[in-house]
Amino acid sequence: MYDTYNTKRKGDHKSDVDYNVAMQLLKYMACIWAEYEKTFLSERGKISKNKSFKYPPIIPVVYYEGKKEWTADMYLRDRIMFSDILRPYIPDFKYIVVRNHDFSDEELLAREDEMSLLMLINKFQTADDITNFRDIEKDKIDSIIHNSSDQVIDIIAAVVRSLCTKIHISAEETDDAVQKVREHKLGYLFENMEKIDIQQLRKEAEEWRKLGEEERQKAKEEQQKIKRMSMTILKAFFDDPAEYDMELIKSVIDSTDDTNRIVSWTDATENCSDKTALYNEIIGK
Repeated sequence: MYDTYNTKRKGDHKSDVDYNVAMQLLKYMACIWAEYEKTFLSERGKISKNKSFKYPPIIPVVYYEGKKEWTADMYLRDRIMFSDILRPYIPDFKYIVVRNHDFSDEELLAREDEMSLLMLINKFQTADDITNFRDIEKDKIDSIIHNSSDQVIDIIAAVVRSLCTKIHISAEETDDAVQKVREHKLGYLFENMEKIDIQQLRKEAEEWRKLGEEERQKAKEEQQKIKRMSMTILKAFFDDPAEYDMELIKSVIDSTDDTNRIVSWTDATENCSDKTALYNEIIGK
């Protein structure tokens, strides 16, 4: 039995390694053993007095897609204080790291199994990766998944869909790629796909992000302008500082993001015959 823990990618951060991996794996292993015991109990009855009962071994495996070297501690004890002194009382294990980028495309294809094929797809980072994949003998790829179960095909389809989303492939082309997987035609995955300029796509995405920030800043500046104008009008309207607390009104307006509501209060001053009623509405009485 084994478990996998897929580390989160963190872009250009200093490290993409999660240093609490060993502790997370311990939680997974405990859950697996608890589930095993529960299943054993349901099938064979109580085992509390059965000294022969043993839990199955678990070999923890970390599947790592990052390009940086793996630098996290490999033993659980290295994450626990005073483990050198209290070693007999501390649970411990070592996990295995399978680093995707340690394997060449040729090595993965030579294994001719679905897991290696998934590892190959997960290595795609650039348009050249996809071009290289299209150059591989199609029948060779298709033969790997020729007899794959529906469950395995579903996993491969999910990975392909995720890949397409990551590299900004259109929805139509994504659906076409997923359909090819379900037809066991993975070799023809990107056959009709236009060449993708990843760097250009990233540049365009960044430009869209900046445009969004500029639009939000403009909206914020416009909102502040409306608030200042409204306060000027309301201050002139509620001209009795002894009766109307302008600081309270200003506080309400400053904390209100509903610009339409602020404008409605300002418009109401034009034909208002009951200042107190409008004042109470603004301050929420």
